[in-house]
Amino acid sequence: MKFRRSLTIFSVLLLAVVVLKGLTKKETLYQILRTSINQWHFNPRPIDDSFGADFLTFYLERLDPNKHYFLQSDIDEFMELSTVVDDEINEFDDTVFQTIDDRFIVRLKNLKALLANIFGEPLQFKKNEFIELDAKKKTNISNTRDLGQYWRRNVKYQVLNEYLSLIEDDLVSPTANVDLKQMDLALLNDALISVKKDTMSAIDRVLDQDVDERRHAYMNAIVSIFDAHSAFFPPDIKENFDISITGKLEGIGAVLREEKRKIKVVEIVPGSASWRQGQLEAEDVILKVGQNQDEPVSIVGMSVNDAVKLIRGKKGTMVRLTVKKSTGEVIVIPIIRDVVVIEETYAKGSVIKDSRSGHRYGYILLPKFYRDFKDSDARNTTDDIRKILTVFNREKVDGVVFDLRGNEGGALQDSVDTAGLFIQEGPIVQVLGKNNRKTIHYDDDASITYRGPLVIMIDSFSASASEILAAALQDYQRAIVVGESNTFGKGTVQYIVDFDRRFPSAFRYRPLGAMKLTIQKFYRVTGDSTQYKGVSPDILLPSRYGYLEVGEEYLTHSLPWDTIDAVDFNPWMGPLIQKEKIARQSRERVRQSEGFDQLKSYVSSVEKDRDDTQFPISFEQAVQRKKRIDQRSKSFKDGAISYDFLTINLVDYANPKKNYDPELEEAKKESRDEWKKELKEDVFIQESLSILNDMIEG
Repeated sequence: MKFRRSLTIFSVLLLAVVVLKGLTKKETLYQILRTSINQWHFNPRPIDDSFGADFLTFYLERLDPNKHYFLQSDIDEFMELSTVVDDEINEFDDTVFQTIDDRFIVRLKNLKALLANIFGEPLQFKKNEFIELDAKKKTNISNTRDLGQYWRRNVKYQVLNEYLSLIEDDLVSPTANVDLKQMDLALLNDALISVKKDTMSAIDRVLDQDVDERRHAYMNAIVSIFDAHSAFFPPDIKENFDISITGKLEGIGAVLREEKRKIKVVEIVPGSASWRQGQLEAEDVILKVGQNQDEPVSIVGMSVNDAVKLIRGKKGTMVRLTVKKSTGEVIVIPIIRDVVVIEETYAKGSVIKDSRSGHRYGYILLPKFYRDFKDSDARNTTDDIRKILTVFNREKVDGVVFDLRGNEGGALQDSVDTAGLFIQEGPIVQVLGKNNRKTIHYDDDASITYRGPLVIMIDSFSASASEILAAALQDYQRAIVVGESNTFGKGTVQYIVDFDRRFPSAFRYRPLGAMKLTIQKFYRVTGDSTQYKGVSPDILLPSRYGYLEVGEEYLTHSLPWDTIDAVDFNPWMGPLIQKEKIARQSRERVRQSEGFDQLKSYVSSVEKDRDDTQFPISFEQAVQRKKRIDQRSKSFKDGAISYDFLTINLVDYANPKKNYDPELEEAKKESRDEWKKELKEDVFIQESLSILNDMIEG
């Protein structure tokens, strides 16, 4: 018997019955955390001595990721507590937290006094001196004397970086005459004042925190030990946590996370103010936030919640973000806050004519899988993709490229139903829950919307639902999957446990917050998990992101890859795809491609700089390094090749006459023209179309 649709996961998460009488709020939270994890987590590990050692290592790295504060003697003392952490969690105690937190506050106060002396001394930038920036290559500082020497170098590094940002226009201008031998003393003083203010403010923000804020970080670390995607959200963060997949978000449209006391961009929401501005990207680190023309404020060491409060604001106002790119470049990005342009979050299509072959192809870009479960009349992924494919059929395209690059996932239902547009019917994905409860999600619709040749594009940022679709059509031998790497490898399902709703007996302590828990894993029809390893492309292309550590394999406590039993399915009975021959032809084209040569040269150069984690504190050497990095980025952008043998005609499938607004239509036209330009300069799309041509020609 086939189970066509699983019961919603919400129906199996019943109200928890747990005794909370007589407990304090702190004890209540510990009890709820433990109960929720044991009851609902996909594979909870025992809270024992082994847990304690892993937890302390993880928590201390989160607390002091750059080895700035604690001495090695502190770490050794804390690790001796590993055998009592589990007992305290089970007994709703947090003496270990208090011990570490007390020492942390002492170290911060001592550091503040140390920095007051350092900022009062003259700084020299002529000495051939370096600072190690990679925390993995650093060891914990052994004594207070070494700590003082380290912070003197660190302050000089920060002041030098700030100074370089002040003269940035001169550095990038070909006509500017920057004196590499002598620093401008007035600008140097401005840089020193700015760094002093930012550094002292960051310390004061922590010292001024309520102890519960730091305790919440401790609790979050406890939850995160169970897997990379489980987390605890205290009430204030819960209010800001938006898991909407409707495409109706507001703000600048950037999803952020705190990583090693820095605020990193995880995702740019398509159609948002950041997306339209175009400079902010995933993996960027936000260093400062400025309102309009006001002096920017450092957010280094700030919580995500506090950083978001600074970044958010009214529609039409400007926020200026000082950002460090993954290439090492530091730039200021001005963004006008706005409501997300909804249309830009949806699937987009175009008909592309390739004059080399005379073929006409369909191209679909899907930024995410969207569906509003509260509004059955709202747009959803499956219906929109069906409409685009219907246009392609009417236009009699010779093949289709389906671009899932950067698609972080979304509605599971739509990954299943969208895959069904390309096959007759059958299982799409297996979902395994706790205690080996398995559900198989099927495409029940025997109709096929599109039957022709199909190429699916992926990259290391394709995750979750996009991996399900790519894996299914690969397993059915329905498509060739083309990519620069494996996909992200997020093969898990999370559920938000709202403590106020699930634990009504704790009403006197509301609001309590929430927890995001991993409750299920995805498996392909072959039985292989998409978790950790992701989906491997049939044809591998050079990577744009080879220098980045992206994917589940780089996340701490990521759940492992495994397998379950395969399910019966009928592979696609269309024309045989000669994958080996097509891959060989692709490799030869890539070898001769000027566009890929440019890309490989750029990536190789970036990798070399990233491997060189010793940053010069000498002014002259730092200037030369920055000029080299900035020039490399500019040359790569300016040298983009336009593949003019491609003619792009965009598909307008979503009732363009409804609510017509001339200004918005003009803005849309500009956006469409820019997108067409991007398509013609995308070497990966050009090669994917060539692969599609090979499939057609046989």
